[in-house]
Amino acid sequence: MIYIALDGVAPRAKINQSRDRRFKSGVEDIQFFDRLAQQLDLHTEEIFQANSISPGTEFLYELCEQLRKKFMELMSTEWKGLNVIYSDCCVPGEGEHKIMEFLRYSKSI
Repeated sequence: MIYIALDGVAPRAKINQSRDRRFKSGVEDIQFFDRLAQQLDLHTEEIFQANSISPGTEFLYELCEQLRKKFMELMSTEWKGLNVIYSDCCVPGEGEHKIMEFLRYSKSI
């Protein structure tokens, strides 16, 4: 069995808690990358922003779709016969919590 879990949208309380931290970090990242881009003569739009990987973003949704396609391909070839569970960014909750919930549920049956 393979269980693959990505972070989905977090509960509201966690979103509120981390919003300020991410915003502050994002501002600091932008300032750092702007200075770096100037030194290396790069265009700032070419620099990847880590906040774009957060659940609920277009980037993460597209990544989940591409992973789903790849896993489907693998299940018809190399992973044939394996039980594969894929919990992507559309399923609410953090990846590690999804896995632990599955393990607790599996242990109880």
